[in-house]
Amino acid sequence: MGAYLPLLAYAYLLATSTGRDKGRKRYKPDGRKKKRGATAVSDGSARQQEVDPLPPLTQPNGPRPTYFTCRHSYEGALIDEILRCAPDESVTSPYPGLVRVDDGASLPGGFDPVYALQVIPECIVVSGESIKSIALEVDRALLAGGDAMLPGNCDKRSLEQRQSLITAPKGSLTIHPLVPGMCKAQPSPVMHSRATKVCDELLQMHKKVYPAARRSKTKQMQDGPVLEMPAGERWLLQVMLQSPTLAIASLSKCDHVGPGFRAYRPCLEHPLGLAKVERRCQVLPIESCWKL
Repeated sequence: MGAYLPLLAYAYLLATSTGRDKGRKRYKPDGRKKKRGATAVSDGSARQQEVDPLPPLTQPNGPRPTYFTCRHSYEGALIDEILRCAPDESVTSPYPGLVRVDDGASLPGGFDPVYALQVIPECIVVSGESIKSIALEVDRALLAGGDAMLPGNCDKRSLEQRQSLITAPKGSLTIHPLVPGMCKAQPSPVMHSRATKVCDELLQMHKKVYPAARRSKTKQMQDGPVLEMPAGERWLLQVMLQSPTLAIASLSKCDHVGPGFRAYRPCLEHPLGLAKVERRCQVLPIESCWKL
Protein backbone atom coordinates (compact mmCIF):
# COMPACT_ATOMS: atom_id res chain seq x y z
CA MET A 1 0.00 0.00 0.00
CA GLY A 2 2.87 2.30 0.79
CA ALA A 3 4.06 2.13 -2.84
CA TYR A 4 0.83 3.74 -4.03
CA LEU A 5 0.87 6.68 -1.61
CA PRO A 6 3.00 8.95 -3.86
CA LEU A 7 0.65 8.34 -6.79
CA LEU A 8 -2.41 9.11 -4.68
CA ALA A 9 -0.80 12.30 -3.40
CA TYR A 10 0.07 13.38 -6.96
CA ALA A 11 -3.49 12.72 -8.13
CA TYR A 12 -4.84 14.76 -5.23
CA LEU A 13 -2.56 17.68 -6.09
CA LEU A 14 -3.68 17.64 -9.71
CA ALA A 15 -7.35 17.64 -8.75
CA THR A 16 -7.01 20.47 -6.22
CA SER A 17 -4.81 22.65 -8.46
CA THR A 18 -7.32 22.36 -11.34
CA GLY A 19 -10.09 23.44 -8.99
CA ARG A 20 -8.06 26.45 -7.88
CA ASP A 21 -7.37 27.47 -11.50
CA LYS A 22 -11.08 27.34 -12.30
CA GLY A 23 -11.82 29.37 -9.20
CA ARG A 24 -9.31 32.02 -10.21
CA LYS A 25 -11.05 32.37 -13.58
CA ARG A 26 -14.40 32.92 -11.89
CA TYR A 27 -13.23 35.51 -9.35
CA LYS A 28 -11.43 38.84 -9.57
CA PRO A 29 -8.22 39.53 -7.56
CA ASP A 30 -10.28 41.52 -5.01
CA GLY A 31 -12.48 38.46 -4.33
CA ARG A 32 -15.58 39.63 -6.21
CA LYS A 33 -17.14 37.22 -8.71
CA LYS A 34 -16.71 38.08 -12.39
CA LYS A 35 -19.78 38.74 -14.51
CA ARG A 36 -20.56 35.98 -16.98
CA GLY A 37 -19.35 36.83 -20.50
CA ALA A 38 -17.20 39.76 -19.35
CA THR A 39 -14.05 38.25 -20.86
CA ALA A 40 -15.76 37.55 -24.18
CA VAL A 41 -17.06 41.12 -24.41
CA SER A 42 -13.66 42.66 -23.77
CA ASP A 43 -12.01 40.38 -26.35
CA GLY A 44 -14.72 41.15 -28.92
CA SER A 45 -14.32 44.90 -28.40
CA ALA A 46 -10.60 44.60 -29.11
CA ARG A 47 -11.22 42.63 -32.30
CA GLN A 48 -13.80 45.13 -33.52
CA GLN A 49 -11.22 47.92 -33.53
CA GLU A 50 -8.74 46.05 -35.72
CA VAL A 51 -9.48 48.32 -38.72
CA ASP A 52 -6.87 51.02 -38.33
CA PRO A 53 -7.14 53.81 -39.16
CA LEU A 54 -10.91 54.22 -39.48
CA PRO A 55 -11.80 56.28 -42.58
CA PRO A 56 -13.21 59.82 -42.25
CA LEU A 57 -16.88 60.38 -43.04
CA THR A 58 -17.55 61.32 -46.66
CA GLN A 59 -19.07 64.69 -47.54
CA PRO A 60 -21.61 65.46 -50.33
CA ASN A 61 -19.80 65.66 -53.69
CA GLY A 62 -16.51 64.90 -51.93
CA PRO A 63 -13.96 62.17 -52.71
CA ARG A 64 -15.03 58.57 -52.14
CA PRO A 65 -12.58 55.82 -51.23
CA THR A 66 -12.37 52.55 -53.15
CA TYR A 67 -11.50 49.27 -51.43
CA PHE A 68 -9.96 46.11 -52.88
CA THR A 69 -9.77 42.72 -51.19
CA CYS A 70 -6.93 40.26 -51.66
CA ARG A 71 -5.48 37.18 -50.01
CA HIS A 72 -4.04 38.35 -46.70
CA SER A 73 -0.25 38.71 -46.79
CA TYR A 74 -0.50 39.93 -50.41
CA GLU A 75 -1.47 43.50 -49.51
CA GLY A 76 1.97 44.85 -50.49
CA ALA A 77 1.81 43.29 -53.97
CA LEU A 78 -1.66 44.74 -54.54
CA ILE A 79 -0.61 48.19 -53.34
CA ASP A 80 2.38 48.16 -55.71
CA GLU A 81 0.09 47.15 -58.59
CA ILE A 82 -2.31 50.01 -57.85
CA LEU A 83 0.48 52.57 -57.52
CA ARG A 84 1.84 51.63 -60.94
CA CYS A 85 -1.48 52.80 -62.45
CA ALA A 86 -2.09 55.70 -60.05
CA PRO A 87 1.32 56.80 -58.68
CA ASP A 88 -0.04 59.97 -57.02
CA GLU A 89 -2.80 58.17 -55.13
CA SER A 90 -2.75 57.47 -51.39
CA VAL A 91 -3.02 53.68 -50.93
CA THR A 92 -3.01 51.93 -47.55
CA SER A 93 -3.97 48.60 -45.98
CA PRO A 94 -6.12 49.18 -42.87
CA TYR A 95 -6.71 45.47 -42.28
CA PRO A 96 -5.20 42.16 -43.48
CA GLY A 97 -6.65 41.33 -46.90
CA LEU A 98 -8.09 44.84 -47.39
CA VAL A 99 -6.56 47.73 -49.36
CA ARG A 100 -7.95 51.28 -49.43
CA VAL A 101 -7.54 53.91 -52.17
CA ASP A 102 -8.44 57.37 -50.82
CA ASP A 103 -9.99 58.70 -54.04
CA GLY A 104 -11.45 55.90 -56.16
CA ALA A 105 -12.45 58.28 -58.98
CA SER A 106 -8.77 58.74 -59.88
CA LEU A 107 -8.38 55.08 -60.90
CA PRO A 108 -8.68 54.11 -64.60
CA GLY A 109 -12.12 52.93 -65.71
CA GLY A 110 -12.55 49.16 -65.43
CA PHE A 111 -9.32 48.84 -63.42
CA ASP A 112 -9.07 45.18 -62.32
CA PRO A 113 -5.82 44.41 -60.48
CA VAL A 114 -4.49 40.88 -60.79
CA TYR A 115 -4.01 40.51 -57.03
CA ALA A 116 -7.50 41.82 -56.18
CA LEU A 117 -10.29 39.36 -55.41
CA GLN A 118 -13.08 41.94 -55.21
CA VAL A 119 -13.57 45.69 -55.66
CA ILE A 120 -15.81 47.88 -53.47
CA PRO A 121 -15.85 51.02 -55.65
CA GLU A 122 -16.42 54.63 -54.60
CA CYS A 123 -17.70 54.04 -51.08
CA ILE A 124 -19.56 56.41 -48.82
CA VAL A 125 -18.56 56.39 -45.15
CA VAL A 126 -21.31 56.94 -42.57
CA SER A 127 -21.83 56.48 -38.85
CA GLY A 128 -24.78 55.66 -36.60
CA GLU A 129 -25.36 54.45 -33.08
CA SER A 130 -28.02 51.85 -33.94
CA ILE A 131 -28.74 49.41 -36.77
CA LYS A 132 -31.64 51.57 -37.93
CA SER A 133 -29.60 54.78 -37.93
CA ILE A 134 -26.74 53.18 -39.91
CA ALA A 135 -29.23 51.92 -42.53
CA LEU A 136 -30.82 55.38 -42.79
CA GLU A 137 -27.44 57.07 -43.20
CA VAL A 138 -26.41 54.61 -45.92
CA ASP A 139 -29.67 55.25 -47.80
CA ARG A 140 -29.27 59.02 -47.43
CA ALA A 141 -25.65 59.20 -48.55
CA LEU A 142 -25.74 56.52 -51.24
CA LEU A 143 -29.20 56.95 -52.80
CA ALA A 144 -30.20 60.51 -51.81
CA GLY A 145 -32.81 59.27 -49.35
CA GLY A 146 -34.35 61.23 -46.49
CA ASP A 147 -33.15 64.85 -46.26
CA ALA A 148 -30.40 64.35 -48.86
CA MET A 149 -32.52 66.22 -51.43
CA LEU A 150 -32.30 69.46 -49.43
CA PRO A 151 -29.89 72.21 -50.61
CA GLY A 152 -26.40 71.60 -49.26
CA ASN A 153 -27.02 67.87 -48.73
CA CYS A 154 -27.51 66.91 -52.37
CA ASP A 155 -24.84 64.66 -53.88
CA LYS A 156 -24.82 64.46 -57.67
CA ARG A 157 -23.60 60.85 -57.85
CA SER A 158 -26.22 59.72 -55.34
CA LEU A 159 -29.01 61.29 -57.40
CA GLU A 160 -27.75 59.59 -60.57
CA GLN A 161 -27.58 56.20 -58.82
CA ARG A 162 -31.07 56.68 -57.41
CA GLN A 163 -32.54 57.33 -60.86
CA SER A 164 -30.68 54.36 -62.37
CA LEU A 165 -31.76 51.95 -59.62
CA ILE A 166 -35.41 53.00 -59.87
CA THR A 167 -35.49 51.85 -63.50
CA ALA A 168 -33.51 48.63 -62.86
CA PRO A 169 -35.40 45.35 -63.51
CA LYS A 170 -37.13 43.51 -60.68
CA GLY A 171 -34.87 41.30 -58.60
CA SER A 172 -31.63 42.66 -60.08
CA LEU A 173 -30.21 43.96 -56.75
CA THR A 174 -27.94 41.78 -54.61
CA ILE A 175 -26.83 42.89 -51.12
CA HIS A 176 -23.64 41.66 -49.41
CA PRO A 177 -23.24 42.23 -45.63
CA LEU A 178 -19.52 42.45 -44.94
CA VAL A 179 -17.09 42.79 -42.04
CA PRO A 180 -13.27 43.02 -42.07
CA GLY A 181 -12.80 39.57 -40.51
CA MET A 182 -14.20 37.99 -43.69
CA CYS A 183 -11.06 39.18 -45.51
CA LYS A 184 -9.14 36.56 -43.51
CA ALA A 185 -11.82 33.91 -44.14
CA GLN A 186 -12.76 33.80 -40.45
CA PRO A 187 -15.66 31.35 -39.95
CA SER A 188 -17.48 33.58 -37.41
CA PRO A 189 -16.15 37.13 -37.83
CA VAL A 190 -16.97 39.81 -35.29
CA MET A 191 -19.94 42.10 -36.15
CA HIS A 192 -21.23 39.91 -39.00
CA SER A 193 -24.60 39.49 -37.31
CA ARG A 194 -24.89 43.27 -36.92
CA ALA A 195 -23.91 43.83 -40.57
CA THR A 196 -26.57 41.33 -41.68
CA LYS A 197 -29.23 43.17 -39.68
CA VAL A 198 -28.19 46.49 -41.25
CA CYS A 199 -28.57 44.96 -44.72
CA ASP A 200 -31.94 43.44 -43.81
CA GLU A 201 -33.10 46.90 -42.73
CA LEU A 202 -31.88 48.39 -46.00
CA LEU A 203 -33.65 45.68 -47.99
CA GLN A 204 -36.96 46.41 -46.30
CA MET A 205 -36.54 50.14 -46.97
CA HIS A 206 -35.57 49.67 -50.62
CA LYS A 207 -38.40 47.25 -51.42
CA LYS A 208 -40.83 50.14 -51.05
CA VAL A 209 -39.06 52.28 -53.67
CA TYR A 210 -36.96 50.09 -55.97
CA PRO A 211 -38.34 47.11 -57.92
CA ALA A 212 -34.75 45.82 -58.13
CA ALA A 213 -34.87 45.07 -54.39
CA ARG A 214 -38.04 43.01 -54.65
CA ARG A 215 -37.94 39.26 -54.98
CA SER A 216 -37.98 37.78 -58.46
CA LYS A 217 -40.56 35.24 -59.60
CA THR A 218 -39.90 31.60 -58.82
CA LYS A 219 -39.72 28.95 -61.51
CA GLN A 220 -40.70 25.37 -60.71
CA MET A 221 -37.83 22.99 -61.45
CA GLN A 222 -37.37 19.26 -60.88
CA ASP A 223 -35.40 19.89 -57.67
CA GLY A 224 -37.89 22.50 -56.40
CA PRO A 225 -38.66 26.20 -56.90
CA VAL A 226 -35.78 28.36 -58.12
CA LEU A 227 -35.62 32.16 -58.32
CA GLU A 228 -35.61 33.50 -61.87
CA MET A 229 -32.65 35.87 -61.94
CA PRO A 230 -32.95 38.67 -64.51
CA ALA A 231 -30.59 38.42 -67.44
CA GLY A 232 -28.35 41.33 -68.28
CA GLU A 233 -28.48 44.25 -65.85
CA ARG A 234 -27.35 43.43 -62.30
CA TRP A 235 -26.66 45.67 -59.29
CA LEU A 236 -24.59 45.02 -56.17
CA LEU A 237 -24.86 46.82 -52.82
CA GLN A 238 -21.93 46.12 -50.51
CA VAL A 239 -22.10 47.26 -46.87
CA MET A 240 -19.07 46.72 -44.60
CA LEU A 241 -19.05 47.57 -40.89
CA GLN A 242 -15.58 48.78 -39.94
CA SER A 243 -16.60 49.39 -36.33
CA PRO A 244 -19.91 48.88 -34.50
CA THR A 245 -20.93 52.46 -35.38
CA LEU A 246 -19.13 53.12 -38.68
CA ALA A 247 -19.87 51.60 -42.09
CA ILE A 248 -18.76 51.93 -45.69
CA ALA A 249 -21.20 51.21 -48.52
CA SER A 250 -20.94 50.97 -52.28
CA LEU A 251 -23.58 50.56 -54.98
CA SER A 252 -22.39 49.52 -58.42
CA LYS A 253 -23.84 48.31 -61.68
CA CYS A 254 -22.04 45.06 -62.44
CA ASP A 255 -20.26 44.46 -65.73
CA HIS A 256 -20.66 41.05 -67.34
CA VAL A 257 -17.13 39.84 -68.03
CA GLY A 258 -18.00 36.29 -69.20
CA PRO A 259 -17.72 33.69 -70.45
CA GLY A 260 -20.10 32.23 -67.83
CA PHE A 261 -23.50 33.83 -67.41
CA ARG A 262 -22.74 34.46 -63.71
CA ALA A 263 -19.37 36.09 -64.34
CA TYR A 264 -19.81 39.69 -63.22
CA ARG A 265 -17.51 42.36 -61.87
CA PRO A 266 -17.84 43.15 -58.98
CA CYS A 267 -18.43 39.52 -58.07
CA LEU A 268 -22.09 38.77 -57.31
CA GLU A 269 -21.82 35.14 -56.23
CA HIS A 270 -19.20 35.38 -53.48
CA PRO A 271 -18.94 38.21 -50.91
CA LEU A 272 -15.53 39.87 -51.07
CA GLY A 273 -14.70 37.55 -53.99
CA LEU A 274 -13.93 34.67 -51.63
CA ALA A 275 -14.88 31.35 -53.19
CA LYS A 276 -15.96 28.46 -50.94
CA VAL A 277 -12.69 26.62 -51.57
CA GLU A 278 -10.82 29.45 -49.82
CA ARG A 279 -12.68 28.88 -46.58
CA ARG A 280 -11.66 25.21 -46.52
CA CYS A 281 -8.11 25.50 -47.85
CA GLN A 282 -5.83 28.41 -46.95
CA VAL A 283 -3.01 27.39 -49.31
CA LEU A 284 -3.30 27.05 -53.08
CA PRO A 285 -0.41 26.25 -55.43
CA ILE A 286 -0.86 29.26 -57.72
CA GLU A 287 -1.99 32.76 -56.67
CA SER A 288 -4.07 33.26 -59.83
CA CYS A 289 -6.27 30.31 -58.78
CA TRP A 290 -7.80 32.49 -56.07
CA LYS A 291 -9.34 34.75 -58.69
CA LEU A 292 -10.76 32.04 -60.98
